[in-house]
Formats: sequence, structure tokens, C-alpha cells
Amino acid sequence: MKKSSYTVIDRGHISNDFRLISNKSKNPVYLTKWKKSSGEQTVAAKCCHHFHEDEAAILARLNHKNIIKFFGVVLPTSIGESHIIVTEYAEEGSLHDVIARHCEHWPEYMQIESRWMKWAQDGARALQFIHQNKYQHGDVKSPNFLVTSDGTLKICDFGISRKCELTISTVSNRGSWPWMAPEAFGSVAYDPQSTRKPCKVTTKSDVFSYSIVIWEIMSGQAPHPGKQQIQIYKAVVERKERPQIPSHCPEHQQMSELLNKCWQAEYRSRPTMDEVLQTLLDIDKSMRESTCITQSINISN
Repeated sequence: MKKSSYTVIDRGHISNDFRLISNKSKNPVYLTKWKKSSGEQTVAAKCCHHFHEDEAAILARLNHKNIIKFFGVVLPTSIGESHIIVTEYAEEGSLHDVIARHCEHWPEYMQIESRWMKWAQDGARALQFIHQNKYQHGDVKSPNFLVTSDGTLKICDFGISRKCELTISTVSNRGSWPWMAPEAFGSVAYDPQSTRKPCKVTTKSDVFSYSIVIWEIMSGQAPHPGKQQIQIYKAVVERKERPQIPSHCPEHQQMSELLNKCWQAEYRSRPTMDEVLQTLLDIDKSMRESTCITQSINISN
């Protein structure tokens, strides 16, 4: 069944056996079964207490290997029921959780088959596609990237995504504080008397946020740990502080140059997602060539 621009799934086709897999946002996500004519399929079911029609419509339009696959929406049939967004199930959970599980040996873990570079490129491809389709994700962060059983990184949660030809006006913060670009903070939330004008967020705001995610992938650390919102605001906006890139991180110089460009306070100075992906591809190529040369020297010796 079709409703507007997305598929509606009959509530009777979704199993009543729900297992909580994430409750870190306002909308908990459950593991359940979708009973189709071709058989049962394990899916993720996001129960939306405040359903945004745009989220389902955008997900339905964006079909890409690095964007979580959208199946449809279960509509409420009685008072008290929630809309349910049904998507593919990513077996390894969020990138944030993967980092937390392997944090004690992260430098070794992320180097396996250059996992860090693959994930950096996966996320960049997802955002490149989103931006090419004139959308801004708006909440780019490691908890909103999921890892499937084959090691593919996929972006999810389009709850505050919007069409973005040039800019989106905001009078409040837009995103999640530790990952937000300076312009995304909007009016100073802690000061009700603020006369600060509405800010403009763009796809370049996603670029800033994604550079924080790349830093997480490289470092295995969390951005702004233990800081309150006001402390993050002052650090990012007023003092222009940025995360420190550990010296043990691979391709330290080239990656530092890329991230520093993405972290520019002035959004116009940041690269596009096309440029970010191309830089990652160039660094990856250089790494592979260097590895081949090293292996050749070792063989000859």
C-alpha cells in the first residue's frame, strides 16, 4: 500500500515480538520480524513518538548502499500507538557502539584491512549522495551511522533532515551538540534574552559534523567527553577549539590537513562532500602504493 511517497506496512505484518536494540534517542528502536509473502525478514522498527512525515518521505527517495534501506511505515491504528519506521537491521549496531566495544584496542582494530579508511569513505559517499539530492542531513554523528554484518557503514535517522538548495534558517540549535558546526547552534539556547539573529545551516554544516565522525573513527575517542552543552558551545563557537588528532593515527599529516579544512569556523571555507571523498580516495591510493613499494623492497631483500 502507498501513502504519499512511501509504502505503508500493515501492522498485522509486523511481529509483536519486539526486542529493544537502542533507546539512546527520543524514539526507541526495536528488533522484530516483518512477515512478507516471501517469508519473514528481520528488521529494525523505530517507534516514533513524534512522527515526521518528511523523514519517511526522504528515506523513501534516497536509495544508496551507504544509506540504511527503508521498507515503509506502520501507521497507528488506535490512540496511544506510534508510527513505526521499518528499515533494514544493521547487525553490528551503531558506529558509536562499535568504537565503545573495541576502545581498548582501537588502534589495532581500525587498522585491520584499513577498516578506518573504508568507513570514512562509506560515510562520505552517503553524505555526497544526500547532498547531490539537495538535502541536508542535519544530525551527522557516530550514533547515526550503523554497521552491517559485512562491515558496510550506513547513515540513518533523517528526523531533522530538510531540503537544502542553499541554506536553512534556524533560530535554535540544529543537531547533536558534540558534533555540531558553529553555525548550527543557532540562537544561544541558554540565554533567553539573546538578540542573536537566526543562523543559516548548509550542507557544509554536515561536512563539519562528519569530520568529527572521521576523527572518532581514527582516534577511537568521543568528542567533548563530560562537557555540558554550554561548555561545548563556548569551546566550539567562542574559543574555536577542535579535537586533537593523536599522533598514532594513520596518514597523520594528510588526514590532519583534511580535517582542519573541514573544521573551519567559516562554512564557506570548508570543502564540499565531493572534495572530502576525493581527498580520502587520493590518500587511500597513496597508502596502497606505499604498501606495494614496501612489500616489493621486503621481497627483494
